[in-house]
Amino acid sequence: MNLFSATWRRRVSLGPEQSVRFCDAPVRNRTAVWLSLGSNLGDRRRNLERALAALPGLGIERLRTSHLYRTAPVGMRGSWFLNCVAAGETALAPRPLLRRLQALEWKLGRRRLGPGYRARTIDLDLLLYGNRRIATRELRVPHPAIGQRRFLLLGLRELGAPLPAPATVAAAVRRQSVHAAGGKR
Repeated sequence: MNLFSATWRRRVSLGPEQSVRFCDAPVRNRTAVWLSLGSNLGDRRRNLERALAALPGLGIERLRTSHLYRTAPVGMRGSWFLNCVAAGETALAPRPLLRRLQALEWKLGRRRLGPGYRARTIDLDLLLYGNRRIATRELRVPHPAIGQRRFLLLGLRELGAPLPAPATVAAAVRRQSVHAAGGKR
């Protein structure tokens, strides 16, 4: 199954402004979510395919993906990353969604060995959760790296997500080397 050849062009509409709160109960209505996926160990493309194939089982539906991007590692030495952005809808609240994403990382071979950046088979980050702003010890949404990683900005724009201020986008585009790594997924 090649998840990188399918495209879904319908844009996800955002719901009304929602307050920032955490609860473990499912959200009644579906919420638009945007995720970052990356890998720089092993068969990077296959790692991304496996993660994308597992997302519907985690409660993320109507999944669509950006192009693949090959990016240099930031804050560490190692192989270049293969990255993409995925968009979908979920009925899960942010904290349970984060827990499921971290469990999938573990299942696919990622081991968190303390602070700092390290090479990894898979990295899954929650970039945006509807139009909510969340700031806790375990989760920050919008993800703080959005304005620092060009592939995130390109992928989010490609999928119709709300973007940060244009000055932030321009600065990120100038700072980071990003190379398209093949066709659309």
